[in-house]
Amino acid sequence: MFLRFVWNVVIISMLKRFNATALLERLRNKRLVFVGDSLNRGQWVSMVCLVDSIIPSSLKSMQSIANGSLNIFKIKVRLFEKYIDKT
Repeated sequence: MFLRFVWNVVIISMLKRFNATALLERLRNKRLVFVGDSLNRGQWVSMVCLVDSIIPSSLKSMQSIANGSLNIFKIKVRLFEKYIDKT
């Protein structure tokens, strides 16, 4: 079934670059929860790494609960909004 699959560079080049600020705007006043197995945990870690890169360390916190099986990533939203407006 997959023997006829061909890598298509044109489709890949049409993908937009990830915009962490746009993601945070969409998640404003909401909670994002990943529930599941190790695959979902990997997706959560990837998402946090992408978003983590644009947030100053003074405006974010990471908390592990229950021997690391529950991780909470928080952003101080009001301060972050002021930070975004300055840039």
